[in-house]
Amino acid sequence: MWVWFFGLSISLFLVIREHDVNNLIALIPLFILSSMAILELLFRLCKYPKCSQWREWINTGFLADLSIALVVMVSLQIYNVITFSTFYIVLTCIVVLLSLIFVILKGQYTVFTNSPMNLRVANIISYICSVLTYLFFYGVEYGELDSWIPLVPFSISVIAEIYIVLSLYNGIDGIQSDFTTSAALNRMVYMSCIFILLLVCILHYILDTPDVFLYSAAAGIYFIGIVIMGIRSRKKLCKQWDCFEKPKYNQLKNQDINIEKGVTNDDD
Repeated sequence: MWVWFFGLSISLFLVIREHDVNNLIALIPLFILSSMAILELLFRLCKYPKCSQWREWINTGFLADLSIALVVMVSLQIYNVITFSTFYIVLTCIVVLLSLIFVILKGQYTVFTNSPMNLRVANIISYICSVLTYLFFYGVEYGELDSWIPLVPFSISVIAEIYIVLSLYNGIDGIQSDFTTSAALNRMVYMSCIFILLLVCILHYILDTPDVFLYSAAAGIYFIGIVIMGIRSRKKLCKQWDCFEKPKYNQLKNQDINIEKGVTNDDD
């Protein structure tokens, strides 16, 4: 779900920037995104406080770090503290570094524990290309890049998503087929949205429409995706956030269950 919120927040930021409003107002979507990520990390730390449970912190830690880096670097750039070139180079390096750390740490603990490495690589390629696409759009906005350049990482991201969907749909050894099929359907929703967005990008450049048309379309598509994922989810949308859900071991009522070892305390 977080990738949808990232896309929506960045799209809204670009839409607001198109209207030449106050910089602080334009940054509101990114501030909200980073605040949500930080709160999610804090709730995760409270939910799994022991160092032995550090693997539970990886997802939200990655999201929080990336959100903070994004809002800090964008703020420095739009207030002319750093040049666009510095902003672009530093933020790209941060994204790549965080992504590599995430793959190394999270790879063996992901829900796809037994998935082949090429599927994990495809996932991170899709993510990096999605982030680079927005960075390139930002570069186009400032006249630093040619308008067609964002289509390159965008196309790679779509191809990677197609590969991921097909791999999940065909099944993975050691993982229940129902689970991979459900994951494939969820991923297909995302793939369909970014594919539609890619077509919108191509149409935007062919017809030479205003940039706000593209950014507004992106925001609308990501919002629709959030709604669809919320409807398809088995639990309420708010329940997908750590702050609204207690850890499973807190829900256990049996006094004989040892939370740390997962076994009963009986000596027999």
